Amino acid sequence: MRLKVLKTSGVGPNELLYFYTAVIRPVLEYACVVWHHNSTAQQSDKIESFQKRALRIIHGDQVFGMPI
Repeated sequence: MRLKVLKTSGVGPNELLYFYTAVIRPVLEYACVVWHHNSTAQQSDKIESFQKRALRIIHGDQVFGMPI
């Protein structure tokens, strides 16, 4: 995951969040309205897991209100 590489390179949380919002999130949500109803529960869980992992990389253990 590129976020880990950026974080270990010393990029701050604000920049990581911007990168996630501008680059990664649009790819995950591309055409979500069209294909979401055909996705399996396992596929939805994988996407949600990826998003949670990205938040943990960006903010560490400071993510509140997110069940792990």
